Amino acid sequence: MNMTLSDRLPLRRAVPDTRDLGCQRRHYPAALPAASVIIVFHNEGLSSLLRTVQSVLDRSPPHLLHEVLLVDDFSHFADLGEPLESAVAPLRRVRLLRSGRREGLIRAKSLGALAAGGEVLLFLDAHCEVNTGWLPPLLSAVARDRRTVAVPLLDSIDSRSFQYRPLHGATVGPQGSPLLPRGIFDWALRYKERVLTPAEAWMCGGAVQTVPCSRVGHVYRDRTPYDFGDLPARAGGPIISAAANISSFWVGFTPQNFLRVAHVWMDQHREHFLTEEPLACRSFDWYLATVVPELTAIYPPPPVNAFWGQVVHEATGLCVVTGSPVEPLVQTLVFRLSLAGRLISGETCAGFMPSLDSVVASICPSEAAVMTWAYDEVS
Repeated sequence: MNMTLSDRLPLRRAVPDTRDLGCQRRHYPAALPAASVIIVFHNEGLSSLLRTVQSVLDRSPPHLLHEVLLVDDFSHFADLGEPLESAVAPLRRVRLLRSGRREGLIRAKSLGALAAGGEVLLFLDAHCEVNTGWLPPLLSAVARDRRTVAVPLLDSIDSRSFQYRPLHGATVGPQGSPLLPRGIFDWALRYKERVLTPAEAWMCGGAVQTVPCSRVGHVYRDRTPYDFGDLPARAGGPIISAAANISSFWVGFTPQNFLRVAHVWMDQHREHFLTEEPLACRSFDWYLATVVPELTAIYPPPPVNAFWGQVVHEATGLCVVTGSPVEPLVQTLVFRLSLAGRLISGETCAGFMPSLDSVVASICPSEAAVMTWAYDEVS
């Protein structure tokens, strides 16, 4: 993001009230549970981090804000040391925790959750600005049913100009949602001392609700601006970028995180995505049929895998990758070969392009490329 501009902007700045007029007229109970707002960061720009904190302090009713908990996931930027400590020291309700090694987003969130004292855990990315009246609608949804995971609507903050851009077409009342935006959600649901993912929440008796009367501005970055330290070595393998470009940012998974979700929750569907014991919850088939019945109609299940793993060039020993040649964090190393002979990585298939005399990656299937492959297990 444009940190030169961010550093020039005030930490307290006005943003447009993007709520529907019906939301602005709504009243919420005074007796709502108080929240711990947990903000995990690693090598975040100081001004964008402090602007996030200041917006939470300024736009949250004091009796509903138990604390703001900053969790530093082993940052090494100089201004995130003593300058950050000096900046947050005079702020009431703000605490700073530091991890002793790089933990990654999920473990760092868990550290914050264990240290939090509020009745509700609310997680924010470190580059947000919450909007007017953002907190009561979320807490009201949780208070009505403690099994609810409440999610605000996300407005966009341009990463270059920092212009606040509203999301249009929103309604007023809460709506069921099968998924969560990355990084920003309200977690009150716990199961056996674990914090659950969105699918887990539905499958274990909870619900995920989007709350349109709660608006949060979020800076969408066009790339991941940091590395993962020694996490790949400790995890036993490289970081895998296992998703496409979504809303202008790349989503990355470690192999262990991705495989845990697949093995524990996705039943027979896990082979399309490629631990611990499964929890006593509904099946992933139930989730697909009940929560997102339209999903398989819009996105039919992928073909059955025959093999999956890395593709290695025999002569050089180099791995074949898809993605950006200049951004190693957004390259995918894992391919799957379907029974139909498609060599697939994410949403793309590898095919031979006769006109280029080269192997290319294109959307499956492509009439311009020969896309049928075979694997000889003997040779």
